[in-house]
Amino acid sequence: MASRIVSAVLAAALAGGVAAAQTPDWELGGRVLSVHAAASTDEIAGLGAALEVDDGFGLEIDATLLISELFTAEISAAVSRHDLSLVEAGSCCGAADGGEVWILPITLIVRYHLPVYGPWDPYAGLGLTWAAPYYDLEPEIESAGVERLDVEGGVGFAAQIGVGYAIDAHWRANLDLRHLGYSLDVRVRTAEGDLDPVPLDLEPWVFSLGLGYRF
Repeated sequence: MASRIVSAVLAAALAGGVAAAQTPDWELGGRVLSVHAAASTDEIAGLGAALEVDDGFGLEIDATLLISELFTAEISAAVSRHDLSLVEAGSCCGAADGGEVWILPITLIVRYHLPVYGPWDPYAGLGLTWAAPYYDLEPEIESAGVERLDVEGGVGFAAQIGVGYAIDAHWRANLDLRHLGYSLDVRVRTAEGDLDPVPLDLEPWVFSLGLGYRF
């Protein structure tokens, strides 16, 4: 009889452990971003100038699925603000203020966590990103001949390295570096009509500092 009771208790404990192992754990967090994304198009035929995007800062929210002790999957949505300029070919006197562009990337990364002891959690990851732009033009760029500007989003790769730190059982701090690569299509309309689209290849380095809550 005793052996049956012990067997039943062990079976219940094992079933509970399996159920707990199958229950996904999540971490929700946010980050502040420093986005080094300076880039420019080639000279736009018919305009005699190129569009430039500057570095910027931004914010991000993210959700991480804890698949196992070694692997996690993170999806994040971010927004960063960048200055937009119109630089004439051979210009010696600076650039026309084009306004500002907001870049909104959505990124999915699968991460591998190095099995170390203690509160530190180094990791590396690979994935995909998709970026959509939103922009607000200044009158200065319109006076340079640009009547309308269309920028279309694009898909690219994402790579990440970073380290997390367990503040307690739930709160985590992290510091990481990402390299994103995607291309935006820029279409310019002047008084003479639509010009041929040109690519704006962005490969920003994104430094981030974040805080997350695990549950």
